[in-house]
Amino acid sequence: MGVLDKLMLPVSGIPLLRRTVDSVLHCVDEVVVVVSAERSDEVVELMESDGIVVVNPRPEDGIGSSIAAGVRSASESRGYLVLPGDMPLVLSETISKLVASFVAAQDKIVVPVRDGRRGQPAIFPHWAKVDLCTLNGDSDGVAITRQHAERVVGVQVSDSGIWRDIDRPDDYHALVSSL
Repeated sequence: MGVLDKLMLPVSGIPLLRRTVDSVLHCVDEVVVVVSAERSDEVVELMESDGIVVVNPRPEDGIGSSIAAGVRSASESRGYLVLPGDMPLVLSETISKLVASFVAAQDKIVVPVRDGRRGQPAIFPHWAKVDLCTLNGDSDGVAITRQHAERVVGVQVSDSGIWRDIDRPDDYHALVSSL
């Protein structure tokens, strides 16, 4: 991305991470944000008591280690919604629809689908907690959905935000100019 902390870049005056958290906040019982030690104080302040901030002791090990740290730190739950912090365009309505589908799905993995293509976030049932807690490297849970393909439910959504993460400067500039 070319900047030290893309999650703090402003999007309509609000840090990118805060926009992502706000889309989830009223849809789930608990929000856990996983960060590196270097930005933990800043993120704790940004969260304003709206969730738990967990330091990933090995962020260099990739997104899998962050997911594992977050799930290990979360309260026991019927399910775990996994959404990367750099996806601020996922709509609250989409998350609410996924949560409702998860409740109805009877222990299935729930993923959003638009135009035949899966996106994020995914909601994993409690039985997948061991798999989530052992993620490492660049594995973001897709391997779990492949391994348990017969237990995955796709939920049709109209939200293109399920695909839009902010990884490159062009992604950020497109995001800012679209709002």
